[in-house]
Amino acid sequence: MRGARRADFVDEGDKTEKAEKARLRIDPVSCEGLGMCAHLAPRLIDLDPWGFPVLPLTDLEGPDRRAAVRAVRACPRRALHVSVE
Repeated sequence: MRGARRADFVDEGDKTEKAEKARLRIDPVSCEGLGMCAHLAPRLIDLDPWGFPVLPLTDLEGPDRRAAVRAVRACPRRALHVSVE
């Protein structure tokens, strides 16, 4: 699929994916500060005074990882992604 990102295809049941470290990342140039991500992943994402996301510096696990993937998929500007190491 053209334009698809790895985070769009993460299978939560796959043990090899869970063993890998995943972090939520943002493209600050693309982000317009709409705040949709913070509504979908409130435990992970805070908003600064201007409405732009402040992301965690920790690895994503379990429910946090699933919430991050939901936020990535819902971002209208495609500014969020999950990087897997």
